[in-house]
Amino acid sequence: MFALLNAPISLYTLPLAWLFAYLPQVYRVKLMKQVKVFDNDQPRQILNKISAKEGVDAKLKAKIARVEGAHYNGLESYPLWSIAVLAANVAGLNQRAINLTAGVYLGSRVVYNYIYIKQTRRWHTSMRTLVWLVGVGSSISLLVRSGNLVSSA
Repeated sequence: MFALLNAPISLYTLPLAWLFAYLPQVYRVKLMKQVKVFDNDQPRQILNKISAKEGVDAKLKAKIARVEGAHYNGLESYPLWSIAVLAANVAGLNQRAINLTAGVYLGSRVVYNYIYIKQTRRWHTSMRTLVWLVGVGSSISLLVRSGNLVSSA
């Protein structure tokens, strides 16, 4: 296990991060079956259709919206993470440092999705924001350390 920390495995976090961004969609499809709303012609309008549908529990509607939000947030954070990992590898940053940062980032995405989907109280949103900052901070950290390494060479 500890040998993996020094191995050049950080590029494997790219498909993992992408997977973590799409896992909420799998859950959303399961929830949508309960509502019986699906429109493959205009999939981005499904949430509007669910919101407008009468007879659907408000908590279920809110949960579907949060699941979609978690999915979109994962997609929005993915490019920054991808660039950070690529920059760190191109700059020649220490593999252990990259891998540890990658672990923090991936962990933050799992926790973020969980909090976002399960949140029921106002303070959960603050926790979600804190976890989001950890993930973005991981990406920025790799970019800054890569820039520092390149500029000092």
